[in-house]
Amino acid sequence: MKKLLFYLLFFLFSGAAVFAQETSCSQVLKKAQATFEQGRIYEIEKMIKPCMEEGFTKDEMIAAWKLLSLTYLYSNEKEKSENAMQQFLKLDPEYEINEALDPAEFINLYNRYRTTPIYILGIKGGGNITQINVLNTYSLAAFEPGSEKYTGSYEDKPGFQFGLFAQRPISKRFTIAGSLNFLRQSYLFKYDKLFDYESLDFKEDFSCISLPLSLNLKFGNNKKLIPAIYLGCIPAFRAKSTSKVSRIDLLAGKRTEVSNETINTKNLRKNVSFMAMGGVELKIKNVIGRGYLLFDFRYSYSLNNIVKKENRFSDNNLLYNYMYVDNDFKLTSFQFSMGYGIPIYKPILKKVKSK
Repeated sequence: MKKLLFYLLFFLFSGAAVFAQETSCSQVLKKAQATFEQGRIYEIEKMIKPCMEEGFTKDEMIAAWKLLSLTYLYSNEKEKSENAMQQFLKLDPEYEINEALDPAEFINLYNRYRTTPIYILGIKGGGNITQINVLNTYSLAAFEPGSEKYTGSYEDKPGFQFGLFAQRPISKRFTIAGSLNFLRQSYLFKYDKLFDYESLDFKEDFSCISLPLSLNLKFGNNKKLIPAIYLGCIPAFRAKSTSKVSRIDLLAGKRTEVSNETINTKNLRKNVSFMAMGGVELKIKNVIGRGYLLFDFRYSYSLNNIVKKENRFSDNNLLYNYMYVDNDFKLTSFQFSMGYGIPIYKPILKKVKSK
């Protein structure tokens, strides 16, 4: 019982001491600000330094570094004022100048620092719809024109993508952007009438690792709502390709399912493909904390045929059981994604261009 009482009193007195220290430091900051307004700037550093190490809350620490920066500016201590400004911006990198309240000397020093993010890092994901652009047509038999067709995202199930992204501003308007994505695409190829009696469904799924790279151009000066357009390219590395193949024969007015199976078709596809892309992006600032809520719509177009021509007739199962042979084709894709990005700041003095 005595030990319990001892610990209770210990925590009560410790909490009271911490509260007293915080209250004391809050009063010190207010007194320092009043002293600054009275013009006794040489007293301020000694007054608030003890609370800089321990005692100030984060908001008070921000106010203290700003006060010190002004103090050093007015006492012509250039190096100290720059160091205080850097510490101030580390704690409050998104500080916005108030020209009506902030002194001109403080504004001039602030403007000498890089206050934009060096990176925006985040995650995003969404859906895609794939379409097929046929280059050359191949078949094992004559077929009626219009009896074959491609449709994107079979059974109304769109593909999807998700991954990590990074953006690096290189000027006020331009940003370099890159991503590492897992991408799933699909399409359906149909023969309605082959050899006058057969219909065929060929449903293929691609799984890829893609590395979209782009140059983004920002519009407007709104810091909260940031629209942009971009152009770039996408190297994609095909990790997996499987096809669900279904053959139905119509004989004597009777439909008969001859075969239905899933086939690994990765050896029929090129391992690497390249796509050109263009799109629009909208970032909304401070939706959740300091981060950006991001919306992205893009169109991408294959630059190369994805079929391995040398392997076109290599799968005997597809040839003899399904009478299927690949056409040459490219992929086009519409993608919509949303995500969240966190800005990374590193406030440093801007380089002064020599005349």
